[in-house]
This record gives sequence, C-alpha cells and structure tokens, in this order.
Amino acid sequence: MKNEKLKKGLMTTVVISGAISYLIGALALKEASQTSKIIVAALGMATGFLGWTLSEINTRSSIKHIADRIQKIANGDLTQKIDIEDGAAKEISESVNELIVKFRLLIAQSLTINDKIIGYTDKIGEQANAVNQASSETAAAMNDVSNGVTDQTHSIVRAQDNSREITSGARAVGEKTRKVKIAAEEMGAIVDESSEKFNQLVYRMDISAMSNLKLAGDIKGLESKAFDIQNIADTVNEISENTNLLALNASIEAARAGEAGKGFSVVAEEIRRLAEDSSRQAGEIQNIVNEIKREISDITTGIDVEVESINKNIEFSKETSSVLNSMTQKARITIQEVEDIADGVESQVERVSEIEGIMERISAVSQDTTAATEEIAATMDEQSISTNYIFESIKSLSDMNMEMKEYINAFVKSYGLNSQKKKYVQDGTRILREMAMQREVIGMDYEEGRKCLQEKMKMHNQFEMIAMMDSGGLRVATALDYTKEETYVNFAHREYHRQAVKGVEYTSEPYISVDSNNYCIAIAVPVKDNTGDIKGILMGDLTLG
Repeated sequence: MKNEKLKKGLMTTVVISGAISYLIGALALKEASQTSKIIVAALGMATGFLGWTLSEINTRSSIKHIADRIQKIANGDLTQKIDIEDGAAKEISESVNELIVKFRLLIAQSLTINDKIIGYTDKIGEQANAVNQASSETAAAMNDVSNGVTDQTHSIVRAQDNSREITSGARAVGEKTRKVKIAAEEMGAIVDESSEKFNQLVYRMDISAMSNLKLAGDIKGLESKAFDIQNIADTVNEISENTNLLALNASIEAARAGEAGKGFSVVAEEIRRLAEDSSRQAGEIQNIVNEIKREISDITTGIDVEVESINKNIEFSKETSSVLNSMTQKARITIQEVEDIADGVESQVERVSEIEGIMERISAVSQDTTAATEEIAATMDEQSISTNYIFESIKSLSDMNMEMKEYINAFVKSYGLNSQKKKYVQDGTRILREMAMQREVIGMDYEEGRKCLQEKMKMHNQFEMIAMMDSGGLRVATALDYTKEETYVNFAHREYHRQAVKGVEYTSEPYISVDSNNYCIAIAVPVKDNTGDIKGILMGDLTLG
C-alpha cells in the first residue's frame, strides 16, 4: 500500500514536472518557432509518459534509478540511459531509451535545420539589406529622375513653343524666298532682255558709226566737187572777164566804125552785159561754193567729232556689254542659287514641320513619362517602406532562430569535457590530420574516398562518422553506408567547414550527430594538395557516449 502511494506520488510529481517544463519552455520561446514548442511539448509528454510507466515498476530501486535518470534527462542530459534488466521494466527502459534516441534525432535535425535557416536568413538579410539600400537609393534616384523628367518636360514644352515659332518663321522665310525666286526670275528675264536690247543698240551704233563714216566720206567727196565747181566758177569768171574785156574792145572798135559798127556795138554791149552777169553769177557761185566748202568743212569736222564720239561710245558700249554679259551670267548664277535656296528653304520648312510634329510627339511622350515616373517614384517609396519592413522581419526571424538554437543547444551544452575527454579529442584531431595527407582524400573522389574512409573508420572506432567535403561544402564521400544521392549534401553552412576551408583546425562544442543521433564532437582539418592549396576538408564525429 505504501509503495503504491509512493508510485502514485512520484508519477504525479513527474507529470507536473513535465507540464511545468512545457510551460516554462513555452514562455521562454513565446517568440520562437513552432518546432521548439513541439520539442518542449514532446519532452513534457515524454516525462509524463515516464511517470505513467512508474506505475508498472514494483521495486524501490527501479523507481529510484528511473527517477534519477529522468531528473537528469529533465535537466537536458540526453546522454542518459535507463538500464533495467528484469520484467516489464526492461521493455519500458528500452522503449524510453529508444525515445531518447529519437529525441536526439529530433534535436539534431532541428539544429541542422536551424543552422540552415540562420544561414539562409543571414544571406537573405544581407540581400534584403542590400535591396533595402538599393530600393532607397532607387527611390531617391527615381525622385531625381522624376524631377529631371518634369524639368525636361517643361524644357520640351518650351522647345515645342520655340519649334512652332521656328516653323512659323521658316514658313515666312519660305514664302519670302518664293517671292525672291519669282523676282529673281523676272530680273533674269529683264536682264536677258536688256542685254539683248543693249547688244542691238551696240549693233545699231556700229551701223550708225559706219554710216557717219560713209557720210563723212561722201561729204568730203562733195568738198572735192565743190573745189571743182569753184575751179569751174573761176574759169567762168576768167572767161567773163576776158569776154567783158573782149566786148569792151569790140565796143571800142564799133565806135570807131561808126554807123557801120553800131549793130556790132549793140551785140558787144549785150555780150559785155552777159559777161558781167556771168562774172557776177560766177562770183555768187564762188561765194556759194565757199559757203558750201565752209559748211562742208564744219560738217566734216562735226562728223569726225561725232564719229570719234560714236567710236568711243561703241567702245564704252562694248565694255558695258561685257559687264552686262557678266552681270547676266552672275544674275543667272544668282537666280540658280536663289532657286537652290528656295528649294532648300522649302525642304527645310518640311523638315522643320516634321521636327514640330516630332516635338509634339516627344512632348506627349514626355508628359506621359513624367506621369509614369511620378507613379514609379511613389511606388518606389512604397517599395522602400516594404523592403525595410521585410528586412526588419528577416532580422527578427534570424533573432528568433538564434534564440531557438540557444534553447535547443541547452540539451547539449550540459555535457562537460574533462581532461581525459580533451585528450581524446586531441588524438582524434591528430588522426584526421594524418588521414588528410593521403592521396585518396586529396583526390576528392567518391569511390576511392569512400573505401579509404571506411577502412580508417574500422581502425579508429572512436569515430562515428568520417566525411570529406570539397571547398564548396559538398560532401563527396563518407564512411557511412550512404548512396551517392544521400552522400551529396552541402554542409557549407556548418561552422566546421567555414573554419577548416580557411586552413584552421576546428573543434566544435558537444552536439548530437544527425547521422548517428549520439553525442559527438565534430573535428575538422583542411585538406591540402602538394602545392599547399586547400582542396576541401576532412571532418569526423568523435563519439562521447
């Protein structure tokens, strides 16, 4: 009866202890993950289950032994085993021991997952921080871009207005150029007509000069004939004088003859009178001829002067004609250039019109871009806030995982190392150091490495597991009976790999191996080739019992 009460009291105590453990753990990890709560709950339930099993144990020693082990387990020492050899208690102890091993597996896997989560959250945190900074910078840049695009839009609007003014001016210039072209064509026609008329004038002046020269020659011919007339008049005058003298003599002779010479006297008188008339007429002719000669001389002199003037005018006209011809050529060139300018201006007007259309399209696009960049800037501001929130959330998640890791490690850190165990670890490190120099390990080959590691593990049974990993963290061979798929797992997140791949020999704190579910210490050494380059690492789990 007394033992029965003792058993019931112990069972109640253990159940209450398990419940309290769960409550304490839940309060300690109110920010931790659900996995930690499940672990604590499982331990509480296991403790309760162990309390229930006490009702089946009939001896004080068994109860005391189990209570002692359970107390140590409750304190986080999962290296404990319950050793009972008799009856139902043996089966219970084996079941409890198996449950403890599964707890170890759960803790080991939780730590592994937790390490990966911490590694992932650290990387994600770094990336999120970078994204957060980039987002902030991008938001600032987008605000600058938005402001710049707004300014650019204003500039484009002003440019559009200027373009319209330029287009209007170009069209006005084009219209004026068209008028200039028409005027130049008309001027060219006038110049051609003037040149033609001037050439005709020069031709007529040449003809007039030749006519004047001919007239001067003819007049000079008249002067010669006037001299002939004068000679004739002189001859007539001389004849008249002689006749008059002859008539006078005849009159004298008639007077002498008397009555007989009276009729002859009358004739002589008539002849004398005719001679006087002839002489007078000859004098008049002389005067007329002299007048004609004088006028001919004046006309000839005038004609000579006129001919000389005409010749000078002709020479000047020829020079003027040459200048006019040159002006005509230049006018034609000018007209052609004006036509080219007109064509160029017309083409330029078309291009300016195209530019105006382009500027209108650019203005429309720029205004749309301004609106879009303003929206993007607002979105980037919101995104910056969101990424900052994500970064803070990831940081909180990382902190929670670190807390969870510390809590889970509490089941492992209770294991202490004495001097004997420390020497045990040093010997294991020396063994791995010697193994790391072997060719099969340096080669990092799956088949050769696996065979070598299995042989070494048979020789050194203090190792629960030996594995070699490349510099990237990939496990390439292990002494355990794993397939290639099971072997090829990446452990770059493990601290032993991070340190050993830097050339540092690493010894971990006690932990539960995910491969054997036993308490171990991980030791790792770098694997170097003949040149001293690190090819990877060699690690082993030293069992602690």
